Amino acid sequence: MTVELRHYTALTAEARQDLLDVYADVRAPLLHLSNYCVEAFTERLDRHVTEPGFELVLGYDGQTPVGYAYGNTVDSADRYWNRMAEPLPGGFTGTPVLAIKEIGVRVPWRGTGTARRIHDSLLAVRTEDRVTLMVNPGARPPVCPPRARGAPPY
Repeated sequence: MTVELRHYTALTAEARQDLLDVYADVRAPLLHLSNYCVEAFTERLDRHVTEPGFELVLGYDGQTPVGYAYGNTVDSADRYWNRMAEPLPGGFTGTPVLAIKEIGVRVPWRGTGTARRIHDSLLAVRTEDRVTLMVNPGARPPVCPPRARGAPPY
């Protein structure tokens, strides 16, 4: 499997549709829940695209979109920080941080390194000193890969 990675700082109509298609496939078991339905995701996406530092990486196997990751820059005043379950260390939000908002890979490409490549490609072009990925504590698998690699919980 050769997966081509494409970067977007603005969404073309095609990239937007590809992202929505992959999201619906990746989150299929959860789409009946109001926070995961495609409409709710689309509303969040439309807001995220307008926020500072938005960037999306889409992975394609041929013409098939297979995975994605996107995020944007958040500063100390961003509402993103209001969702943290535990207090952050002092000064953590003092400089801009890349907040990865979503990451997902279709089932046939899981376990192939595709998610890692997409993630790493997103980080490779960023200028922020830190990155954060907020994870639903009830999500499966229960161990977040960055935590498994020793990343701190904040």
